[in-house]
Order: sequence, then structure tokens, then C-alpha cells
Amino acid sequence: MQEIIKGIVIKRSDSGEFDEVISTLCKTGIYTFFSPGTRKINSKNAMSLSLLDFTNFEILTRNEITNLLPRLKTATLIYKFPLDYQNAEFQETLLYFLNKIKASNYLDFIETYEKLLPMVGHNKNNKVLVYLINKILKCEGIYPAYSGCVECGRQKGLIDFQFHKGGFLCYEHSTFELGVNKLNALYYLNKDFDSFDKNTTHDVVDFLKKMIITYLTEYF
Repeated sequence: MQEIIKGIVIKRSDSGEFDEVISTLCKTGIYTFFSPGTRKINSKNAMSLSLLDFTNFEILTRNEITNLLPRLKTATLIYKFPLDYQNAEFQETLLYFLNKIKASNYLDFIETYEKLLPMVGHNKNNKVLVYLINKILKCEGIYPAYSGCVECGRQKGLIDFQFHKGGFLCYEHSTFELGVNKLNALYYLNKDFDSFDKNTTHDVVDFLKKMIITYLTEYF
């Protein structure tokens, strides 16, 4: 049998002289298949299998009797990840977390990645990265509450935000003031990317990146 899978290439492992085992992130989580001949110079499929490429895979599903890995038939590139030294940190960070995911529902992440990948390399890398790794929190079921104080539900008087506590905190439940710019950025992080982009400075995004990476690293 055959099936079509749309996903992100997250790992390539050598197998034999010319073959590979490919891991992709698709809407149901990590999907791994055997990729024959893609280390050959003249391989057509190899052009669509660079790390973080967004690709359509035509897969020959495994035989339950032989218990072999599914086998790649054709790979058709949807959008190529721009390989450039300026994008190296983005690639390394995102791959690190995508290879550690535990959940099996990543449709929201896949749809968001497809929309945002064309923006990588256009002075928005940190904003795109923060928006994507925040989606990982949602897919993994550890998404914070953005609707109000996590302790009392108050929507006014919010002064702090802590991932370990579960989201925003009001003045009655925290003595630390995070600052208006950072609180606004966290609010817009839960909205569409354009709103987040327009209402967040690069300095604040750097802060959010460190904050979310620390939380995700402890989770995984």
C-alpha cells in the first residue's frame, strides 16, 4: 500500500553504502522511513531531504509480516529550508526540540511551519523561532494560560508571567513585575504571527526565546 505524508525532515541517518533512514515530523508526530539510494550523487529524492525541508513523501507502507520500515518512493519538495550560516542557530535549535517531541498531534505546528518557513532568513528568524517553539508547548500539552491570572482568573492588574506557574500572574499573586513590553509580547504570542511580529521588538524576542527554551529544555 501507498500513502502520502506531508512533513518536515528532522533527522537523516546513514544506512549501508547509499541508503538512509529518514525521520520526519508530520501531523501525527515523528514518522520514520527507509530511504533507498538517497546518498547517491544522482538521486532525485535527495534534493527534497535536507534538514528542515518541508516535503511531500510518497511512502510504500511496511508489511506487517516482515516488520520492515516504510519505504520512500518519491519525495517532492514543497518549500526548501534556506541553508545559510545566518540560519544555522535557528536550524540547530529547532531540530534539537523537534527530535525530542513526545506527543502525536502536531497538525497545528505543521500548518504554522508551512506558513512561516518562507520568512526564515529575512530578519525575522528569532520571531519565527519563538512562535514555533511556543507551538511545541501547545502540541505537547504544556501550553500556559494566556487568558488571565492562573491563580484567580483576574484579567486586569497582570504584572508577571511564569511558565512553571502556568502563565500570567496578577499583583496579588506575584511581587515581580516583568514589564509592559514583555507582557504585551507574551499576550500577542498567543495570537496570529503578524500581530506578534508587529507588536514585539527584537530585544523582547531575545528574552522570550531564552525563557521558552529554558522551559522546554527542562520539560524534555
